[in-house]
Amino acid sequence: MSTEPEYVDSKLCKAFQATIEERLRGMDNALESDKIELQRRLHELNDLRSSFEHRLTVIETRAVTWTAAVGMCFAILQVVLRYLR
Repeated sequence: MSTEPEYVDSKLCKAFQATIEERLRGMDNALESDKIELQRRLHELNDLRSSFEHRLTVIETRAVTWTAAVGMCFAILQVVLRYLR
């Protein structure tokens, strides 16, 4: 037992189908736009991470250099003080 009427206006059916197809095309376009926006954001995040890693590497290199320089100064100072006694 169906609750649908036996007679369906073909123009109404075609109009409804066109509406549904237009809505689906709109959803496809929205998904594509979101995909492009997410790709752009991912690219920006990768660029930011890359520059941060580069900056961090420079900071680490400076820290190691200064640590080695201070260590060498203390080593030389100890040698000089040992021979001055």
